[in-house]
Amino acid sequence: MNNTLVELYGKNNVSEKDFKELWQKNLIKEKDIIADGWYNPPPKGMSILFGNRVSFDSLRNTYNWANDTIINWNEDLLYVYCSPVDRSSGIIGDIAITLYFGDNKDIINHIKNCHDAVLEIFNKLNTVESSKGLFKLSQQVFLKHN
Repeated sequence: MNNTLVELYGKNNVSEKDFKELWQKNLIKEKDIIADGWYNPPPKGMSILFGNRVSFDSLRNTYNWANDTIINWNEDLLYVYCSPVDRSSGIIGDIAITLYFGDNKDIINHIKNCHDAVLEIFNKLNTVESSKGLFKLSQQVFLKHN
């Protein structure tokens, strides 16, 4: 994803589809993974969402697939998702990242707050014994961090 971001960041008229196509091309170059994702739909197991589209219900819905929406690098959130498969083991993976390059303090603080909440959950993973316990812990931490 880094190569894709480096190539496209700051350029004008970059659409979700443009980002997705370049990221897919870059993933195909990785010999250790099968780039066509296991989570399908969305097509190729990938979705890119810009701006207010980052608030979605399911990536399986066609209206949440990459489209012609153009990113405003100074204002929009950028959500990227792919689901590659390790070529040798067949292990499936999920990669999802939300990025923001603007200077809106409320958004920056929210992202920092989310980071702190996730870090707190990671640091307490050894205290839970089940997925139900992890869910309960996560709900408590998310509530604490708003």
